Amino acid sequence: MCSAPNAGHPAGNSIESDLDVTFSGYRLAGGKTFGECRFMAVSEWSLSRNMPYMNRAERRRQRKKAEKSAKDAKPVQSRNPNPSRGGQALGAVYRTMQDAIKLVWIASMPRSGSMWTYNVGRSVLRRAGRKVFPKDVPQKDRDMLALAAQGLQDKDPTNVWTLKVHRSIERNIPRSRFITTHRDPRDALVSFKRFMRCDFERALKAMMGSVSLCDHYRNFPAELCLHLEYRDIVKTPRDVVQRIAEHIGCPITSEIASEVVNEFSKSNVEQRIRDAEASVERRAALGDPITPGEVVRLGPRNQRAFDLTTGFQTGHVSDYREGDWKNSLTLSEKDRMLTVLGPWLRCNGYLAMDTPV
Repeated sequence: MCSAPNAGHPAGNSIESDLDVTFSGYRLAGGKTFGECRFMAVSEWSLSRNMPYMNRAERRRQRKKAEKSAKDAKPVQSRNPNPSRGGQALGAVYRTMQDAIKLVWIASMPRSGSMWTYNVGRSVLRRAGRKVFPKDVPQKDRDMLALAAQGLQDKDPTNVWTLKVHRSIERNIPRSRFITTHRDPRDALVSFKRFMRCDFERALKAMMGSVSLCDHYRNFPAELCLHLEYRDIVKTPRDVVQRIAEHIGCPITSEIASEVVNEFSKSNVEQRIRDAEASVERRAALGDPITPGEVVRLGPRNQRAFDLTTGFQTGHVSDYREGDWKNSLTLSEKDRMLTVLGPWLRCNGYLAMDTPV
């Protein structure tokens, strides 16, 4: 069995281990290893810090209480004069509301086309008549995770919440679909290094967390999680758009898929980013207010404009070509990367099996 190398937190904003988000009978907790998130049965909705976990006896008591409440609940009575037709129609509507997808997770490694995938999913859902939330895209994983609470509490069947994170989420979240993107970690490492303006060791550590995420989501059933390769996003984007649409329950024609591809083409995304940069610079020059969400602050000399409607930011689009890691890394960096990631690369088809590690 192939497994990811041991690592600390994956790339992205880490979730503090004391953050608990509890909602709809589930708790979303930030774990210590890879910032994992787990859903655990609880009885009430709240958002708090340092909320103690229930022990086994308490969880059993709460489960029995919930089962008794469900058993004692009175069935909904139809007032339709034709109880046969009315009851069937009401039941169909109820099942539709219960089965409707409420959360669409783009949960994957960084620098693998996840932001493009996120926006494609949102566009497809809007074109299908769904109301897509959040309106403004958060910058941090922890804010995305907190929105999951609102999503599952939302009673409107037309509303759907799209959430993008770079960490592991457990599969037992109700009414969810997952999409995860994969990319050769060697290319993703160089792309991450350039995007974050960080050194090689930090980028390598990020990739160690990334391959762990890939392993995590490969264990999800196919009907729950769609796997996309970055090379397919680049080479056959229209096919990828249709696969995304099918997975989230909104199949579309090839013509509509082409429209979505054009909406988030490289040139159009670059224009969105330029518009966001110009807006921030103009207001800064005039002394007008700029909301915190419109600027990504990674350091005193590393600040970027952030487009609230899409989440694209300065530097998101680059001229990097797959395989350029061979020319971008030093010999010692390539040797170290191969030592750390080699077994995983071989096991997952990115490296020939007879390549020495």
